Amino acid sequence: MLANLRSSICTATLTLLLILISADLLAQCGGAIRLQPAQPVRGVIGPITVGSGVVVPPNLIIGEDGDPVMMIPEGTDGVVIAPTTEEANSDEASSLKDAIAQLNLPRKTVDQVIQAKQNLILDPQASPSEDADVAEKITYLTKLITASDWQGAAELIAKEEDCESCFDQVIQKLARIDESVTPSDILMLLSLRSQTPDRETLSSLGQLLRKSQTRGNTSHLVRRLSEGMPFVGGDDPIARGLACDMLIEAGLHKETLGFMDPLPETGDAPAELKIRHAVYHVAVAKDPETSELNRRNSLILAAELMLGLFPDSEVESKQRSRALTGFAELLPMMPEEWKQLWLTSAFNGDQNPGRLLVLELLHKHAQLAKQRNVSPADLKKVLTSLHELTTALMAAENGTGTREELVDDISRVFVTEFGRTLNKSGRRNAWINIADLSRICPTASWLTEVSPEIRQPLAEKSIRVLSTQDNPKNALAFVTFSCTDESMDADTLSAALIKSWSQNLDPNRPDENFFERRTVTSSGVFYYPGMRGGQPSAPLTRSKQRRSLRQLAEVLVEFKNLGLKDLDWPGLVSAFTMSHSRAEVYRVEDIEKIFGPVANLDPEISIEISRSLWKRLQRNWRDPNVQKSTGTRRTTKEIQQEVERGYALGQTLLESAFSKDPSSWQARVISANLYFDLAEYWRELDPDLERYIPQREAAFANYREASNLYMTQMLAGEQPVNLELYLQWFTTALGASELSFLTVTTRPENDQVLRILEIFNGVDELKKSAHLEQFSAGVESAIGNVPADLRSRFVRHAMRIIQDHPAGMGTRRLAMLYEDLEAEVEFHCKVDGSTDVGTDPFGLHLSLRYTDALERESKGFDIYLHNQVYTPLAQQPMDYKDDLESRIRESFSEHFEIIAIQFNDPDFKPYSFNRPGWMEKSYAYVIMKAKDASVDLIPEVRIDLDFEDGTNGSVRIPVLTPVIPIVASSQSVPRPTHGTGKVELTLDDRELENGILEMEILADGLGVLPPLDQLVPDWKTTFADSGFQLADVDGFLDNGLNITEMHEDLLSSSPVSTPVVAKTERSWTLRFDRNRAVEAPIQFEFPEVASGSERVCKRYTDFDIVTLDAPTAELAIGSRQGLKLWQIFAGIAALFVGLLFFRSPREKEEQVDPWQIPTTLSGLSLLQYLRKVETSHHFADPDLLEKLRTEIQSVEANFFAKKATADTDQTELKKIADHWRRVVSE
Repeated sequence: MLANLRSSICTATLTLLLILISADLLAQCGGAIRLQPAQPVRGVIGPITVGSGVVVPPNLIIGEDGDPVMMIPEGTDGVVIAPTTEEANSDEASSLKDAIAQLNLPRKTVDQVIQAKQNLILDPQASPSEDADVAEKITYLTKLITASDWQGAAELIAKEEDCESCFDQVIQKLARIDESVTPSDILMLLSLRSQTPDRETLSSLGQLLRKSQTRGNTSHLVRRLSEGMPFVGGDDPIARGLACDMLIEAGLHKETLGFMDPLPETGDAPAELKIRHAVYHVAVAKDPETSELNRRNSLILAAELMLGLFPDSEVESKQRSRALTGFAELLPMMPEEWKQLWLTSAFNGDQNPGRLLVLELLHKHAQLAKQRNVSPADLKKVLTSLHELTTALMAAENGTGTREELVDDISRVFVTEFGRTLNKSGRRNAWINIADLSRICPTASWLTEVSPEIRQPLAEKSIRVLSTQDNPKNALAFVTFSCTDESMDADTLSAALIKSWSQNLDPNRPDENFFERRTVTSSGVFYYPGMRGGQPSAPLTRSKQRRSLRQLAEVLVEFKNLGLKDLDWPGLVSAFTMSHSRAEVYRVEDIEKIFGPVANLDPEISIEISRSLWKRLQRNWRDPNVQKSTGTRRTTKEIQQEVERGYALGQTLLESAFSKDPSSWQARVISANLYFDLAEYWRELDPDLERYIPQREAAFANYREASNLYMTQMLAGEQPVNLELYLQWFTTALGASELSFLTVTTRPENDQVLRILEIFNGVDELKKSAHLEQFSAGVESAIGNVPADLRSRFVRHAMRIIQDHPAGMGTRRLAMLYEDLEAEVEFHCKVDGSTDVGTDPFGLHLSLRYTDALERESKGFDIYLHNQVYTPLAQQPMDYKDDLESRIRESFSEHFEIIAIQFNDPDFKPYSFNRPGWMEKSYAYVIMKAKDASVDLIPEVRIDLDFEDGTNGSVRIPVLTPVIPIVASSQSVPRPTHGTGKVELTLDDRELENGILEMEILADGLGVLPPLDQLVPDWKTTFADSGFQLADVDGFLDNGLNITEMHEDLLSSSPVSTPVVAKTERSWTLRFDRNRAVEAPIQFEFPEVASGSERVCKRYTDFDIVTLDAPTAELAIGSRQGLKLWQIFAGIAALFVGLLFFRSPREKEEQVDPWQIPTTLSGLSLLQYLRKVETSHHFADPDLLEKLRTEIQSVEANFFAKKATADTDQTELKKIADHWRRVVSE
């Protein structure tokens, strides 16, 4: 059968090959065309032929500059290699003149000039003949230009017919790209001229001369011009004038005085001369060395000269155009008083120079608007001049017939530029600053001068600019005007005002006028706001909030006075919201000040404010960090009171909405959200179900009521299908009213999910399908906002509602993926040994089991044994290992005492077990013991595994270990040790002379080591036979069990056991006292260890530990039984000699009189002396003590009472003191 199948395949292949050959399809297909990335191609590309008769057009895309970029597959037939610039130009040009006009020269630097000159010397080429190809000529000309061989270039051009202007075209191109030009190059270019240069060529020469000043002195060139160059300079007045123009263009206006004829004192001067003098005065004014007075005078002279030309119809049009262009550039620099004086008459009279200037500025703006890298400063100058001219035009006494047309054109320019700045649109790299636009913004008075079609966009853009810059007064003027104009929509303008102005009402926004963008310190370091711990927003936030609310109320009053009824209430609520600090909950008085009494509020307003309350109560208002950052200094209790007040305010607003519109299901949804969130907030503070459950039930009751209202309206045709309610209900049923607040600890309400499904099943199939379709779309769009560790649960519950609806295909695919992932991975937990663990330590294996396919697709699971792992899914370093350890401790610590946790090496390879197609990777080995005998279960442990789910995001699958029943109430079954261990017995007899003997025992092995009585069964008997008994204090110290490493031990005896166990160690310290009643042997026999363990005997020798060859040690007890008699007498004699040697002579004791009288007596010192006698002496006679106390009172009265006389002399005081001294001394 297999042979027949192979034969059939070969026959079919041969037949298909013959058909292709006969139809020539192989040639048409070009064989096997290998796909390559598309490559950009310069030049003109025709259609691409990929085979016989098959023509494919080139691929076209639009580049960043807006020009088409040709894209073709690489490596196919018909590919055209991108030609060089010269070749492309020569192919398109029929003559050298056309080729030069199309020539694109690269930027010319000094290095390129030197290299080009070197190439001409090393590889000289003859000049092309007259009949040579244009491509050859243009290539040679480019080499000459690059090498600055102007003589050769001029000779090549001179050979061509009809090419008189070709040399001028080369000069004009050089002005843009030549960075290596020198004054000598300029002289050469001037000397090779064959005709009078035109205005553009003269300007290009001036620009080149300006550049050349950095590479040489120009005094020699000026002298040569004075002597005369071809067509420029010398004695001819016209040629000298051309030299003057070139020098002014080069910035050498001080050198032009010898070339420029003076203006005649009488009569009219030629227009050319006037323009030359005007340009000269402009150059003088731009010179930074010019004084302010000379600058002002030069500007006025230049302006008057130009004003005498362009309005004059008798002047040649070319000169008028030059003067008009020059005056348009000059106007922004003019002194303000001169400008304002001229503007008053600019549109009066027959000449009407203002109109010409407006048209020139409009033309200039059109030219600038085409440029991608246009300077915002140049655009600003044009708009500023247009604004000034418009103001003058509207103030002109005798208006022109074209006034409306001019203002329309100007207004269109402002609308265009405002739109581009506000929207950051247009093919530009920079835009005019909006603050600059606000200073030249049109006023409402413009609206009377423009046609109706321009008024609305002009007003809307102006309002947005003014409102953004916190200028509501001028913006409001546009709204006021629109109320009287039928061609305008006042409601739209008022909405634009509120929307744009609301960002300025935000008290959390940094105040650009208060904070500097950067500060220059004495060290030259730039600090931006917030870098040195300062607050990022303006101070006095609450004061700014009150000011913002007051301004908003004033604007709203104006709206009401204008009769605006269809206001943008969501926008007003947004502005109201923006006016508040992030830390301040809304207040009833603020709401009523702006919107009116709560009881009279429009339901839409109440709902919008409540919605804003709901969102902010979840975030900023309950966050202590936000409160701290804004400086409120509220305590936790005060924050709780503010949050609860906010929830109560939200319900009050919604009750007002219910009373006005009982059919509003939207209000019921917001009310449900508020109830639910308050319940969750209370549970965070105190998990008291007494008030938590009623709040939660009230939330779901409101969802059900909202659903009833919605369904009634929807079935009656009053309400379109809207899934806002059910998506919100579904999210809340999962445990949070917003997806971003879902956590692992939030518990889903399964009955609520089923309730939603029951509601959908209660309508006809068509409406059910419509609801499920929108629900599916909402779920798919919301998946990206669900935290990764909850995405699986979100999708699983969503599919309970969507079921098999076709619209849920994407969610269904995710659900199947998540189910597959959960089915192909297990977190395995196994007790090492018997589950009869008692209260002794036992081992626990934790490992991950997964399929081979899952390992290949997920690239392994080693990362969960690492910390600081950066994954694109998490967007931050993840401490997977520490996270797993914390979960282990969190799960077990309540009922178990965790002794040690040891993680496996991440590089340890997974191994197979008795499930085909599955692998197991050991993660950790835990040693723990039950805290008491009542423990009967090992709880589950969770590990979160990250996977990509194809939604440009990730899903975190929680995998749980099974719950394992154990027995802790009975005696523990001995734990498995998995192989031979070693027991080190280290004897310490260094304090044996004091009757103390110690032994340190260290055991190691695989698995959980048993207690000492099992490892060393006869240790008590051994020490008792040696005459030692366990010390009462610190006699037995168990130092605990530790895991040292994970060990690979393949157990052939138990094929289902894990091949990975832990290597552990356990140590004890034993301390014994000498039993004097038993005669101790000199030889100490080390105790035997359990069967299967290796015994290693050691002992201390001073500070060293040595290993013994035999399990015995000599204690030398006999040599340490006591001291010899002669040693006792010698010690007593040494002690007596020491006492005599070190004894010091007795010092005479100084007798101190305790009742000595103070040297200087005063009322205070006498009182202190008597008090001392009273407290320190024992009086046998009570009458004597009473007399002393009377004496003390007398002294206090004489010296310290308010009316004390204090006239007792020193003798009297001495007498009293001596008397009582004698009394106590007797």
